Amino acid sequence: MPENVSKNWEVFKERFREANADVNPDILDFIAVEDILLSHLNGYSLERILEIYQLSEEYVTIVLEEFMKVSPRDYALDFNPYNIYKNQAVDKKMFIGIVSKKSRENAEKLYEACTILEKISEEINEFYLQGD
Repeated sequence: MPENVSKNWEVFKERFREANADVNPDILDFIAVEDILLSHLNGYSLERILEIYQLSEEYVTIVLEEFMKVSPRDYALDFNPYNIYKNQAVDKKMFIGIVSKKSRENAEKLYEACTILEKISEEINEFYLQGD
């Protein structure tokens, strides 16, 4: 992110926090990166994420590493880990079993990333519901 954009983002976040003292101070960051995190957990490759969002490789890599402790993939998955997490696996053991049969991806790391995204999404939803 260019320095002036980064500086503007920090000023905006500070003013938002001042006006919304009761809101988790990280909510704006969560909103800004949720689509990137979801795209990764939907099985998209780094190249596809860059194409969709027109972001730098460095930025996407930092987002994935800082928020979910994962690295971007050079390849797309032929399955959707987040869909498995939300709709098929009833627990961690089941998720790991399903993913392990589909891929050599680190299923445990994917599971942890899914739990992180779920928590971020819940916080975002709570934020939006407060405005109702």
